[in-house]
Amino acid sequence: MTLGVKEALDAFQAQNNAADKLWAYFSAVSLAVAGYVISYSSGDGFSTARILAIAGAYAIFCVNNNMALGAAQSLLVSLAQAARDSGGAGGVPLDIRVLSCRAVRWGQALMACAVIIGTLIFGRVFG
Repeated sequence: MTLGVKEALDAFQAQNNAADKLWAYFSAVSLAVAGYVISYSSGDGFSTARILAIAGAYAIFCVNNNMALGAAQSLLVSLAQAARDSGGAGGVPLDIRVLSCRAVRWGQALMACAVIIGTLIFGRVFG
């Protein structure tokens, strides 16, 4: 079954919106964790156990979010190719570019590591 140009672009846009929601969720949780730890780091701070629990829970969230982002991006890559194919078949060349699944997953993982390291530093686990 081949998709028409409009259907292919609609499917691509819907998947792009779904992936954006996963990024927004990741960003909101990351900012919340960072803000929470930084806000308490100026006083007595947290116990090492509490900081490790926060970092561990955040890491678990990030692994699951990374898997969801990877799946969403894989589908987005496929839909981008389908849109390009349908556009080419319909005489409408489309130049739709998307990041690879690997780039998205590594980017999210690096950002997650930065938050975890910051959490451990501001939580004075290393101090």
